[in-house]
Amino acid sequence: MSSSLVILSVLPALLLVVSAATLKEGAETTELAQLVAQQAHGIAELKQKITEQEQEVTRVNSENAKVREAGALEEEPDRSREDLEDALSTTIPDPQKTKEALVASREATLVVEKVVRAANSLEVDVVKPNPIHDDPSTTADDEENAGLQTDWTQCVSEGGKKDCAKCSNSDGTLLCDEVHPKGGKPENRAEACPDDAMGSNGAFFMQWGEKGKEGKVKGFPGECKRSSKGLHAAILTGMVMTTFKFPGAVGELVATKMFVTHPHKAHRSVGLFAFKRLVTHTCTGKRPTFCKKGTKVADVYKEAYCVKCPKARYNTTKCKGKAKCTVFHTHRSTEIEPDERVAFIKQCLPNAFHVNGTIKTQYECTGDNAKYARAVAMSF
Repeated sequence: MSSSLVILSVLPALLLVVSAATLKEGAETTELAQLVAQQAHGIAELKQKITEQEQEVTRVNSENAKVREAGALEEEPDRSREDLEDALSTTIPDPQKTKEALVASREATLVVEKVVRAANSLEVDVVKPNPIHDDPSTTADDEENAGLQTDWTQCVSEGGKKDCAKCSNSDGTLLCDEVHPKGGKPENRAEACPDDAMGSNGAFFMQWGEKGKEGKVKGFPGECKRSSKGLHAAILTGMVMTTFKFPGAVGELVATKMFVTHPHKAHRSVGLFAFKRLVTHTCTGKRPTFCKKGTKVADVYKEAYCVKCPKARYNTTKCKGKAKCTVFHTHRSTEIEPDERVAFIKQCLPNAFHVNGTIKTQYECTGDNAKYARAVAMSF
């Protein structure tokens, strides 16, 4: 009788244990179902993004095809592998708790790998205008210059003997004389300020990289920039002026800059006038030892003059009220004033050269002054 009572008293406890185990199993099943559902939802979102990307690629190709037919293709973003990989960056939960969850995660990974492989072989047909052109549209100048082409094989950059960054009227190859003068004025023709006479003229030739706005100006005009006349801010700041419409070099970079400064550590009476022109082109490959065919190379032309100015009454703030002073008030290049640069250009430089372009003896730089000026010119 006592044994029966013991068994009967234990049964309720066993039933409670079985019930708890059943509830625990049910809870785990529910959690697993939720994880699988999350995996399925993630995969669905992934497939949706892939579909949207494919539709976008199709749209871009279709639009570009239409624009090419119209002859005026606009720049579109390049829809490539990186774009697809960005679309696949959505994080999918990976519980790694059960075999079923791991299988679901593996399926999602296989989908991603499949799409990435597809992206590797995907070619989006997007044609872009050359980004280095100031104006990608064809102009009357382009058509007129179509027959003009520089023989790049004669350039120093390809092992030749010609400086292709120097105007042809000064023993270079750059067709400066073919550039229409600004305002149609003879004084703006390249022949009026040849590279070889830059010192005596105090002027350099350049082509503007934008269309002329005056009625007399044709296409992209050229101009003789005179340092002492109509002083341009570019001369004081060393700004790089660019064009991609130079006759004989259309599409290539022709960069021009001129700078007036005081060589650091030189005497306060010393100034530097420096000019640089850079012209790029694609290597022809005629002399492989100099450049590889198809690579971008450049020729550089430089002119620099170190001038030691006499003491005088210069129109500068530091010289105000003094009978005579040096053109620069300090030997430190970082501390010179803008009006001192202007005074050097207008009041000293024009008097420093003979008619043949050589510097007068009393204006020559020597010793350390010449050394410091040479260092600045070489690094310009």
